[in-house]
Amino acid sequence: VIVLFVAATLLANVRELRPGKKPPVPYVLVLLPGLGAMIVSIWQQGVYGVLWSYPLTLISYFVLTRRTALVFSLGVVVSVTISVGLWISVPLALRVFATLVLSAVMIIVVLNMLGELQASLLRQTLIDPLTGAYNRRYMDQVIGIAVEQGRRHTPTNTLLVFDIDHFKLVNDRYGHDAGDDVLRRVVQVVRARLRKVDPLFRIGGEEFMVLLRDTDAAGASSVAEDLRR
Repeated sequence: VIVLFVAATLLANVRELRPGKKPPVPYVLVLLPGLGAMIVSIWQQGVYGVLWSYPLTLISYFVLTRRTALVFSLGVVVSVTISVGLWISVPLALRVFATLVLSAVMIIVVLNMLGELQASLLRQTLIDPLTGAYNRRYMDQVIGIAVEQGRRHTPTNTLLVFDIDHFKLVNDRYGHDAGDDVLRRVVQVVRARLRKVDPLFRIGGEEFMVLLRDTDAAGASSVAEDLRR
């Protein structure tokens, strides 16, 4: 009955997540009855109850925050080990403890790898691969947010747009590899003169844009002249 309750609750949460809503039941309140049912199953059914501990540990890392899942998985390890030691045998409890810890460690390793991969893919979608500056896609997002903030409060941001003079001449005379080096070097120089809060975007071949946060026109003119020099 408890297993069916957990399954039905998870299904209800999934139905809410599909249109983008929040799950109606917190997942920790779903997994706690599952933990209780597993302990009862170990008491009543022996080894068959132990088998539930592995999917329960796995599910927790996908529906809870990393910290909460770690605490929950430690609770599973401790409660299952004690239950098996009391009601089945101590040697089996040691084996269950070792395999549950190994399973949790492997889940964490895999999730870390997936997180690094996701971060790498996200960077690729937001950053110009040649120069390392942000691309137009990310610019649209940032400018959109700045515009919405400006509607609620007095806007204090300034856009600075610039390009590289005679860039076509560089490509024609020295080749595109030299032109690429110029683009990369320009980005390095500009970033060294900007604050970390001022994003730099590449919006065209040799055209760039900077969002100067909390900077008025006079301050932006000063920054522009500094960059030009």
